[in-house]
Amino acid sequence: MQLEAESVLEYIVDNTVGVDATASSLDSRYDLSGKLGEGAFSQVWRGQRLGGGEPCALKCIGLESLDDDDEALEMLANEIAALRAAAQGLGAAQRRHVLGLREVVRTSEEVCLVVDLVAGSELFELIERHGALPEPMVRHLVRQLLGALAALHGLGICHRDIKCENAMVSGLHPNPNPAP
Repeated sequence: MQLEAESVLEYIVDNTVGVDATASSLDSRYDLSGKLGEGAFSQVWRGQRLGGGEPCALKCIGLESLDDDDEALEMLANEIAALRAAAQGLGAAQRRHVLGLREVVRTSEEVCLVVDLVAGSELFELIERHGALPEPMVRHLVRQLLGALAALHGLGICHRDIKCENAMVSGLHPNPNPAP
């Protein structure tokens, strides 16, 4: 029996990252309503499970970017393992500040991490728009960030990519620098 390279890659991905579901296409499982952003190897979409459910974000990585890249595949597997460990090991109060993984879906073209949708914006965008943030706000944000990191470290999880672009901020006054 001869296997096609694509099915071999799908097999490797399924068994390395721990796929929860496979689908012929993402559209057969989720309604995608817009692109939220993109990184070097992924695109993030706003979506909702067909038939209802809470809005979510889908981080999609093309299978071609994982082909012949053992390091990228290992990084993806580690990210998924960390998100699953956090979901199982953190209490509700701690989980509030850590992105929740709902499921991992693989299509013939991509692997998608379905995660909680965070209303708000990246810390980087907030700083870019408003400049230096007021010290009380920074103290509050840093306290939350350090609390989340301490909780993850308590589970043996190290973030490894802490930067303003990866910190989502929600629930703030629209203008963090209101006039006196």
